Amino acid sequence: MAKRESMDPGTKNVGGDLGWNRRGSGLVPQFEAMMFSLRPGELSPIVKTSFGYHIIRVDRVQPAEVKARHILVAPVIDSNDVHLALLRADTVADLWRKGASFDSLVVKYHDTAEEKGVLQPFPFDSLPPAYRTAVGALKPTDIPAPFALTSATGATKYAVIQITARTAEGQYSLSEERELIRSQLAYEKQARALLDDLRKQTYVSLRL
Repeated sequence: MAKRESMDPGTKNVGGDLGWNRRGSGLVPQFEAMMFSLRPGELSPIVKTSFGYHIIRVDRVQPAEVKARHILVAPVIDSNDVHLALLRADTVADLWRKGASFDSLVVKYHDTAEEKGVLQPFPFDSLPPAYRTAVGALKPTDIPAPFALTSATGATKYAVIQITARTAEGQYSLSEERELIRSQLAYEKQARALLDDLRKQTYVSLRL
């Protein structure tokens, strides 16, 4: 059925097989929560995510891991849907400019499949074209008009962003060098903590 009906191009041809997954491995939160609540052989109710509607079946379970498969039915999006999304994005941008809380807007409007919060600093020339065009010559705290992005499934999405900081071209100042080093050390600390956590969750079976 997955080979015939699923609209997930990544798993359709392998019968919807998602392989082995751990918690926090990058799956959409609603999908992951349902997958880890199922027993082997059990079918889920319909699960709605930003990708569409899923039916999940768990095949096998082992400590800290689940092997599952799914069938995805994605909504058919027409030009009217895209227009409505743009209108909603315009509303979000306007609310943000008028002082609405970023966190409250995220809870109500943000697509959980996309990154949120303060992104890492980017050299202007390395930004994706859509972001580079939107950012232009904007100043910190500016919120440009929403701009279109293409999702992993090929659908059109709209991004609403705010410029938090902008530095001129040239050599880094001493304070900027310190901040870069501080950010790098924080990233390395987070990476070490993640690796330590993964080591604690790893299950090893030895047969002699």
